[in-house]
Amino acid sequence: EVFYFTPQKKWYYTFQTQPPAYATSDTPNDPTSWSAPQQFFERGTPLPGLPIDFHFIGDGEYMYMFFTGDDGNFYRSRTTYANFPKGFSNPVIAMHANRNNVFEAGFTYKIKGVDKYLTCVEALGAGRYYRAYVADKLDGEWYPIQGFDTPDHPFAGRANVTFEDGVTPWSNQVSHGEMFRE
Repeated sequence: EVFYFTPQKKWYYTFQTQPPAYATSDTPNDPTSWSAPQQFFERGTPLPGLPIDFHFIGDGEYMYMFFTGDDGNFYRSRTTYANFPKGFSNPVIAMHANRNNVFEAGFTYKIKGVDKYLTCVEALGAGRYYRAYVADKLDGEWYPIQGFDTPDHPFAGRANVTFEDGVTPWSNQVSHGEMFRE
């Protein structure tokens, strides 16, 4: 993930390493401007097995790091804006499920105009697809959105993704997607 952290006026590029790492830049279009990679977590921070697909979002007070493990859980860690990118707390389970319902490739957004957050997490079933969850706050409880939580009725998946006329379908599943944002 690449994102701009306004309080520091810096770009962050996060890496899928174990544990997660980042580099920063003031001019992201210059490949030589990126800093050397550094880890988010202090050495010895307990992490689940195979933490993957890190996604970051802030609420004005805290920066949150969400990710999945290879165990069916969706994890959350946070730090204050003042301490970011350091000071992340020990990860806690934000959502407990099973590996088929919470697999990997999660992303979390603030829903514009509503005091709610949306998380979509890749699931396994009849191919890969996305399930949708909503919470009132980033450190709150996540609830599945009915009608967007099964292979037959996914947020995004084989059942509701189509191709334009004349385009040969190149996939029958949805994996590692992200939404366009304003």
